[in-house]
Amino acid sequence: MPDKPLRRGAGAVPVMDRSVYKRFPPQVLSAAEQYTASDGSDDWVLTAVPSLPGRVRCGMRAVRAAAAGLLSEGCMPAVFRPVFLMPEGAAESALRELSDEVGRACLEEGMRIEGAHLEVTGAVSIPVTVGAAMGRRLPEQAGRAPEKTGEGRARGRAVVMTGYAAAEAAWLIALERPEEMEKRFPLSFAARCRRMGEALSVRKAALCGWDSGCETMVSAGAGGVYAALWELSARCGRGLRIETDKVPVLQEGIEIAEFYDFDPFAAASGGCLFMVTGDPEKMLAGLSREGIPASVIGSTDDTKACRLVHGEETRYLDLPPADAVLKVLERQS
Repeated sequence: MPDKPLRRGAGAVPVMDRSVYKRFPPQVLSAAEQYTASDGSDDWVLTAVPSLPGRVRCGMRAVRAAAAGLLSEGCMPAVFRPVFLMPEGAAESALRELSDEVGRACLEEGMRIEGAHLEVTGAVSIPVTVGAAMGRRLPEQAGRAPEKTGEGRARGRAVVMTGYAAAEAAWLIALERPEEMEKRFPLSFAARCRRMGEALSVRKAALCGWDSGCETMVSAGAGGVYAALWELSARCGRGLRIETDKVPVLQEGIEIAEFYDFDPFAAASGGCLFMVTGDPEKMLAGLSREGIPASVIGSTDDTKACRLVHGEETRYLDLPPADAVLKVLERQS
């Protein structure tokens, strides 16, 4: 198969055919008309996938981010339309790898692919996968109006978290900095970090959460726990009181954060969900039956602030900064 440098501009038909469409599993290819809201209802939701930090697995991560965004809106992911941005001079084999990633991830997330676009441009220095995705509201969410700021039912609710803070950051660093990791940590430690990416889908946890009485849900990603909590507070129109010592963090995430000097709560945390519920016992029991680790990490209150409590110390969450793992991924080795 040709492995010539990609030409600048939109992807040519032969390139798209052999290195994009033919790389997708047949099961995920679909026609657009199957996924249009012809009944005029508002049960279909469209979401965009932003550029994500890091150069590794960006195709897979884009699909997961799209699915997580839809699931946190109470929607079953249905369609993904990828846009591949490739730097000038990139090999066609790199495009094939991205296409393979997107196809496999769509199979895992139960999404179908409707079209794709390739642009070779000097505006990027590494391959980037963005795109758009569409999903249909879950039956229990269909017709439900979005929560309004200040809505009373969000007062005094528990905040439940699934997944582990900075697990995605540890995974990304292990893949992008393998030599550095293996010099500093045991080989078994680096291998565990590289396997963390296998557990970052939120599909099962999100569906279980909605089935267990979730009122508001936010998926974490770039910006980590802090960014997700900021969004959660805004969505439910309430302040939060979060006990930081109850936020689950794997030992691998703690050690990598210490070595690279970043706050694990401010680093990429894909695979984590934050859910507001009035019945945390029911939610925890449901998640436990599915083998999903979860913890109550705090509650909502009548303020507009997000308080981070650790023992006797309390501080307030400001607008979260850029993802902390960026300084690791972007600096020179």
